[in-house]
Amino acid sequence: MLDLEFVRNQLLLNPRLPRAERERFENAWASLVEGHYSYHVGLTTSGSSGSHGKIILLSKNALEASAQAVNERFAVVPDDVWFKSLPSFHVGGLGILIRAKLSGSHVYEDRSEKWKVHDFIEQVKASKATLIPLVPTQVFDLVQHHVAAPKHVRAVIVGGGRFEESLRLRALDLGWPCLPSYGMTETSSQIATAVSTEDPRLQLLSHAEARVSTDGRLAVKAASLLTAQITFKDQPELHDPKIDGWLITEDHARVEAGVLTIDGRTQDFVKIGGEGVSVARLEEKLEALKLTLRIGFDAALVAAFDERLGSIIALLATSAESAKLVEEFNGQVAPFERIRTVREVVEIPRSPLGKLLRAAALELVGLRPPHP
Repeated sequence: MLDLEFVRNQLLLNPRLPRAERERFENAWASLVEGHYSYHVGLTTSGSSGSHGKIILLSKNALEASAQAVNERFAVVPDDVWFKSLPSFHVGGLGILIRAKLSGSHVYEDRSEKWKVHDFIEQVKASKATLIPLVPTQVFDLVQHHVAAPKHVRAVIVGGGRFEESLRLRALDLGWPCLPSYGMTETSSQIATAVSTEDPRLQLLSHAEARVSTDGRLAVKAASLLTAQITFKDQPELHDPKIDGWLITEDHARVEAGVLTIDGRTQDFVKIGGEGVSVARLEEKLEALKLTLRIGFDAALVAAFDERLGSIIALLATSAESAKLVEEFNGQVAPFERIRTVREVVEIPRSPLGKLLRAAALELVGLRPPHP
């Protein structure tokens, strides 16, 4: 039973985790956290690149600082209704419950087992939801199905991946007031969100500071930062990744006057035939083409190791009918950025937020990750 008063420590795990993995997390929590920390929640994350998994320790104060800042940004009032589609073992779902508790607003729990546009829109209408967190994949589906937003929706907070501008504008035409956001489990949810549909820039929330490290990565200082994390290699190890109160992320970014521009994660940049390539930029182009061509199947790009070129771009698709997509894509990028191999799969590995799980995707199709 979730304890929003934080009387005790809580490790929130996905109930579908394999038994061995669950026991690994529980044993590490019992030995490294219980008796050493109070008023903490543990959330697991693996990241898009894949790993042995880790547990992020978030304090009650950190989670409430995040919730308060989000409530301020969206001027949340008791009459608001949050649409909660993420589970409480995800920082996005947990954050909604805490925001509602602090603001006196309401929470509507999504009753669908799987995302379906029809079910979603019927529940939004029935609940009179005003604040709806979504991921870009879900916005894409709404646009593809030409679904108009109910009038009572006043903000759609879009996070969990790169949100392509043309998709945002198409959604806006349908009445969905989409506001891009940026955050992660380590920051207790979002630290930057657009302030209006007219200004989609990622603007820092009141509780957060940001700067760029010497190697171009985003560094964050915020009241909502994690206390510590447990990583797993040979043995579980608990440590605080912050340096002088700053968390250096894996995202390359620019920061100017409180506005973030995210250029992509460290693994988004590869060398192809000696040329530097931003995989994130290519992914953005692919998403725009999927929308333009009205692609009805899932498709994603990965960078893979190549003995001759160093890296190549590969396409994973859940359909054999991907030739048109490849042709259009290759016609819009530099020769060294073109898709060089296509792998048909039954399902593309993605997180609950729709993020591509790159390590799992490469392994699925027998490709090696590019060298760092």
